[in-house]
Amino acid sequence: MNAYNNYHKNIEILKEKEPTLLERINDIASNYELASSLACEENISFDKDISNSNIIVVLGFGVGDHVKALLKQVPEKTLIIIADPDLSIFKAALYLRDLSHILDNNQVLLCLGENPEIIKKKIEDRFGLLTISNIETIENEIFIKNSPDYFEKVKNILKEINIYAYINIGTLKRFTKAWPRNFLKNIIPFVKNPGIITLHNKFPQIPAIIVSSGPSLNKNVKLLKKAKNYFIIICVDTALSVLMQNKIEPHLVFTVESNPENLDCFKSWLSTNFFLCASMFVYYPTIKNFKGSIFIDNGGYPLAQWIEKFIDTKGFLNRSGSVATNCFSLAQFMGCNPIVFVGQDLSFPRNIFYAKGVSSIIVKHRNDIMAKNKDIVYVKDNYGHMIKTNHFMKGWKLWFEEGIKETPHITYINATEGGAKIEGTRFITLKETIKQYGLKKINVSKVLNKIQKDHKIPSLEDLIKEFKSIIEEYQIASHVSIQGKIICDNLVNSLGHENTTSPRISQLFNRARILYEEISNLKKFMYFSHWNFERMMFEIEKEFKEKTSKSIVNSYQCFFQEVINITTTMLRHLIKAEKEIKKLNKTLDS
Repeated sequence: MNAYNNYHKNIEILKEKEPTLLERINDIASNYELASSLACEENISFDKDISNSNIIVVLGFGVGDHVKALLKQVPEKTLIIIADPDLSIFKAALYLRDLSHILDNNQVLLCLGENPEIIKKKIEDRFGLLTISNIETIENEIFIKNSPDYFEKVKNILKEINIYAYINIGTLKRFTKAWPRNFLKNIIPFVKNPGIITLHNKFPQIPAIIVSSGPSLNKNVKLLKKAKNYFIIICVDTALSVLMQNKIEPHLVFTVESNPENLDCFKSWLSTNFFLCASMFVYYPTIKNFKGSIFIDNGGYPLAQWIEKFIDTKGFLNRSGSVATNCFSLAQFMGCNPIVFVGQDLSFPRNIFYAKGVSSIIVKHRNDIMAKNKDIVYVKDNYGHMIKTNHFMKGWKLWFEEGIKETPHITYINATEGGAKIEGTRFITLKETIKQYGLKKINVSKVLNKIQKDHKIPSLEDLIKEFKSIIEEYQIASHVSIQGKIICDNLVNSLGHENTTSPRISQLFNRARILYEEISNLKKFMYFSHWNFERMMFEIEKEFKEKTSKSIVNSYQCFFQEVINITTTMLRHLIKAEKEIKKLNKTLDS
């Protein structure tokens, strides 16, 4: 095929799949000389085993020869991300090669001629909540030498992504049972209250202070009483007791924790005048007992996002991270500027995690967790010294730093007066911050009260119909998984003393496969459960690749057992939630 035909064919695919990339190469001159020097059609091999890789980042596109070779050697579930800053080489490759197998392949994500940070965004868009931490890289010295700084940044970003995945894995292990339960027990507040999305850009250029509960908060907490008249005070739930003990009522309190200890953050302050921003995963008595106004964050939970199609959109700020990163995202989302950190230590000096005044139950819970977790790392503090933290806090620090890099138009101030250094912030005292930026009085409650007053509960008829459909899919999944588990148990008992090629064994394997596919094709069930299944499905596909009878049976067993676990819990709560929605609907109709 000649160069013109190659180009025409490739461009037609880009028009449909990558229109923004096509627009960016319009005025780019093709670098044929450099592109030709990167051609490597023959004898392409890789210096590592990539046959079971989940995510591979290819450093450099060249003319795509090594990418074609890679696609032949990896499973269909492997995601391949290609990073390259040089669009002139890619433009030439469109003429030199038929790239249709790459450009039209859903396994491939192109990050070409873009900021390296786009890689993280594209991975998040693809997976939602990433739980795959073993990201492989394919490197070629010839490609890398053309843009060494760019590719070094890519490698650093991949290290950060691995940390986020590590955090997500730990978070899901702890909360995948509690989150669905809490969400469905919180279904009525979810339906009745306005979403976090209604706060978008409501306070443009208004200064905000994010109050966290690190040990340094005690140094300057009293200054917040004056600051409240000039700054929006956004408080993490664990810091609320410290503020209230100092007679400082914040404007907004964010809460995300699903543990029962969460309720103790509020103690006797469930009837005060602050506004609550609540994740739908939060321990349900917290929301049930709160007497004030609530803004709902759906937490990025697939079931919650699906339900929003039938009522109104609530929105979410972070899929994971911490309550402090949610406060940070909220301040950005509301248009605040500057954004000030207070009590954001991101470390535990002298093994102290919280300011004095934080609930003793919360302190004990944190100490119990850390007693089991020996994961200690060191980072620089605001004075240049090395201080103790852990991977979770380091991940949150990176989260802040990435958000700061992405929003250069916002001024960020670290008035924590201790703790880890947050790159991109100005390190000045809270007293000086108030003096510089506390120039104009604000009325936050007036704006928030109007949003609450304007919110109307939508019609619930479509949601009630959808709930019936969801419950039916979970019932099918439950029934099929029980059958699948019985078949797998029979297979395990038979494999030890029966020929694996016998007609009976073959029939059992075939039946297990059919039941596996039947559940996998339940689109709603699989979508709602993909936080549970994402990591497992990758591992199952690896086991299938091994093609040993034992490994395949083990994979089927794990899958069916997980479906049984999910449906046993979810059906009970789904049916109760459906009754609550019907009851609310009758109240609205009367």
